[in-house]
Amino acid sequence: MKKFIIIFCCVIILCVLLCIVDYVMVQNDNNPIFCIKVSDGHFIGLGYSFYLEKNRFTGNQGYDFSVFGITIECTITN
Repeated sequence: MKKFIIIFCCVIILCVLLCIVDYVMVQNDNNPIFCIKVSDGHFIGLGYSFYLEKNRFTGNQGYDFSVFGITIECTITN
């Protein structure tokens, strides 16, 4: 049972680290590394997702960051 708890905690920590790396990549106007691209500008990771959209006037990339379907941060502007 103790090994199971240790392995479970390691998997959770690894998932959080992957999410943090992808979040930093998206903040720096890059595509996430550890996500699967499901459509144009929509990326899905382990329990989190990003929707990326370029602003046609400024050229800056806006994003919608969701964890388990709940929007955490949205910088997409019209």
